[in-house]
Amino acid sequence: MAKCLRCGAGNEWIQGRIKKELMNNITIPKELEKYGVIDAELIRVKQIHPKWKKGMCWQSVVIVEEAGEIAKAVLHYKDEGGTLGDIRKELIHTAAMCMRMLENLNDDGGEIVEKDRK
Repeated sequence: MAKCLRCGAGNEWIQGRIKKELMNNITIPKELEKYGVIDAELIRVKQIHPKWKKGMCWQSVVIVEEAGEIAKAVLHYKDEGGTLGDIRKELIHTAAMCMRMLENLNDDGGEIVEKDRK
């Protein structure tokens, strides 16, 4: 089951979806479970921070900051005894922020939220 990597709580929507799929004799392939974890993280972050930065510039800064956390976790793993779990956690956080930014784009590439441009 998909669980939030920060708080350890399971995401009810994802658990319900998986249960529904299993009840319909449809199994979710093991390789797709990682996307459920990203969805769970995205839902968790939206609950904590329902209002997100407006504008692509600010949103991309959040993603770059998260990507920096990946680099930090990798260096910690290579040089200071960090864990692969720390790297995985930062990858999931970054993927969730990418999904959040993607959700704020129109089909034509324009923003749904406030425009950055002057």
